[in-house]
Amino acid sequence: MPASPAPDEDFENARKRQIDNDQPQIPTGPPAKKPRLSNGYENGFDTTPMDVDDDANGDENAYPSPEQLPSPVVATVGPEQGTQVEKVNELSAETTFLELSDDPSSRNAILLQCEFNPQDPSILAAAGTDALARMWILSRTMPDLGSDSPGKPVFAPHHNLLDDNVPSTTTATGLAWSSDGENIAVSSEPLDDGTAKVEFWRKDGALSASVNTFDSPVICLRWNLHNSACLALSPQNEGRGTQITVMYPSYDESVQFSLPRHALLDQALDAAWISEEEFLICGGEFLQAFQCVEGAIVQGRQYETREGDTLSRITYDWCSRLVATASDSGTIDVCL
Repeated sequence: MPASPAPDEDFENARKRQIDNDQPQIPTGPPAKKPRLSNGYENGFDTTPMDVDDDANGDENAYPSPEQLPSPVVATVGPEQGTQVEKVNELSAETTFLELSDDPSSRNAILLQCEFNPQDPSILAAAGTDALARMWILSRTMPDLGSDSPGKPVFAPHHNLLDDNVPSTTTATGLAWSSDGENIAVSSEPLDDGTAKVEFWRKDGALSASVNTFDSPVICLRWNLHNSACLALSPQNEGRGTQITVMYPSYDESVQFSLPRHALLDQALDAAWISEEEFLICGGEFLQAFQCVEGAIVQGRQYETREGDTLSRITYDWCSRLVATASDSGTIDVCL
């Protein structure tokens, strides 16, 4: 029979067991995840989980419940799509549609240019293909002239601005009213011929002058300030050069100047009068003044242009006496 432990040994073993039970138990597996708190926007807003320490939950109002959160505000930019903000007027009852041809079955004409008389807005001129060059006399009773229903084209009173004998293949390439509204210049070219002409018509539809010394096409018509002269630009020498023509309709006279090294068909030119006898021509890197002196056109000042610019348009303001040029690169230059 084994011997019984000594009293001192029993006391020591009991003390060790009590110390072991007082120590905290350390788990052997991975630590448990803390509970995730909801931010109330799981459905379509912020879905990122956010773990918060237990110590941060001392204030019960730190994380309000979804019921306490305000509803998200829907932002819009401008009026809601499909919203009618202004009343739309029906134009058919107040709009006049003009016929471009006397033959209702012929509707092949293409309108290239259209201008109101600068002094009388009841006169409208138009130019285009298929021998379209006419001047309408308009009025506010136009829809009653030849149409039983609004919006239907009507045959308004008009004057033809081409001779009645011109072929149907003729194209009116341009028109320009004088500033006093008394005359209009019309350039035209037949497709089966390499020539072009400029005719001058009075506002009553009467032909006053005609110039037939052009190669096709005439691309520019410009009146001087007092309407005594009209400038035109056209190709020359089978398109290898440019001809500048200044016409005086009242005297049935004209003068020419040649730019033999500028191919007008490759680089278009534009013109602007800066006095009664002086004008500017621009195009590409070309910008120069010309003057009409004693029945001839002479060269004047040549302007420097920005390197690499391709000039395409020019205009002159008679009040400020400033010249503005525009280039294909989108640059506008203003000079004296």
